[in-house]
This record gives sequence, C-alpha cells and structure tokens, in this order.
Amino acid sequence: MFVVQRARHGARVLLIIASVTSMLSKLTITRVAIAALCAGSATAFADEPTGGFRGGVQTAFYDSYYFRGFSVFDQAFNLQPSLDLGYAFGDLAVLNFNAWAAVPFEQRDALEAVRDEVDLTLDATFTPVAGLALSVGAVVYILPTDPVFHTEELYVVAAYSFDFGLTLKVGAYGDLNEFKGVYTRGAAVYTVAMTDRLSFTGELFASGTTYADVDSAFTEIGAQVGVSADLGSNLSTTFSVLYNYNDSIDKHLYAIGSSARYAF
Repeated sequence: MFVVQRARHGARVLLIIASVTSMLSKLTITRVAIAALCAGSATAFADEPTGGFRGGVQTAFYDSYYFRGFSVFDQAFNLQPSLDLGYAFGDLAVLNFNAWAAVPFEQRDALEAVRDEVDLTLDATFTPVAGLALSVGAVVYILPTDPVFHTEELYVVAAYSFDFGLTLKVGAYGDLNEFKGVYTRGAAVYTVAMTDRLSFTGELFASGTTYADVDSAFTEIGAQVGVSADLGSNLSTTFSVLYNYNDSIDKHLYAIGSSARYAF
C-alpha cells in the first residue's frame, strides 16, 4: 500500500491550522509545508475482490510531518501507527474504520500544542462499475490538549483505475466544526510490478485549500515515489520519498519515510 493514500481522505488535522499558527514563534520555524509521508488509508481494502472481514496494522516512521501547507512536526522524527478494520460486501462495497496517530520523539515540549494527534475515520467505498471507486466518509481529528481539541470533516473521493496500472483521483473535503471551507485534491498514481515481490508506485498531485476566517488559502503540487516489498505471511514494507512545492510560500520541500504493514 502506497503510504500517501491517506491524504486523499483529508486525513491529518485541519485543527492544526490554528495550533500551528499560534506556536510558530515557539518553534522558530516558518509556515512551510514540510512533507510528511502519511500511512494508513480509510479505504485500504477497496480493491479486495472478495467479501468478509479484513484489517491491518501498520507502523511507520517519518522525518517530518506536514498537513495541507502547514508544518506540524518540522524535522522531528515521529511514529505514525494505524489500524484498519473493515468488511467487504463482495465486489460491491467496503465499509472501513481507521485509527491513526502521530507521535513525535523529538521537540516534544515545543510541539505540545500539536503532538500525539489521533484521527478516527469511517469510510464507505462503492464500486458501481469495474474500475470506478466512489468513497464517502467522516473524520474526527483529536488533539489531547487541555481542554481536548477536536474537529470533524466529511469527504467524497472518486477514483478510476485503468488496466495498465494508472489511477486518477479527485476528492473534496469539508470541515463541519472549527474551520469552514473546502479542500480539494487531484492525483494521478501509477503502480507497476518490478518483480514477484517488489512494486513501484509514483504519484503526481495538486491541491488547493480555502478556509473562512483563516489565512491559509494555498495551492500545492507535488510528486512522490515508493517501493513496496511483499515479505510474505501478510507482511509488507514500503520506502517512500516525497517532493512538494507550496505556491503560497514559494517553498520546495522534501520528506522520506518507511512503513511496515501486517494484513489480516
């Protein structure tokens, strides 16, 4: 599973927008989009052909974490574990629950306002015709501050996969609580088998965001590549590199990450 899939669901905190703005002076960093390669997907099982329960656990490590044009963990080594629990209704639909967290190992005092984030996602993906997947879902973003900070978001995503490995995606995400506005993202993803055990995935993406009463409108483009290895016994691992350019701050950004996943 390519590690950025979660981005298509708006996963990662909209609530970070307010928190990061207030904490930048403490972090002595600029408002830049330091790339984070995000693990986990609310529709991780959308392409499974058979019905029944399925799930997965993933452990991922990244050198930075950013979300929609805002730096969250700037060059802070962090852990991003996730859990998926889903049920597939044959080839027609998949209902999935995802729990994800971001835990920095460095700069924990400086990152007090945004550390230890937890996201909970409920997603339904339908395949009305071969190659087409339509996803709708809701995300709850939680920060364990005092008091606990949370906001909620709804999203819809459409993806069409061609037989030669190319998938085109477009999604829209709207916040229901703290931030009024819409985030949109489009992507082209190409996956090809290198060997029986190795696969390569490349993605080009573009996104834009505007929230009312928040000076956070931006447009970004980027690319990422990843190599995944099937280790057998339902185990896999992925190494990824991401490049991102944020137009609103005229920044070129990079990040690397690796993950290991067990599917059941």
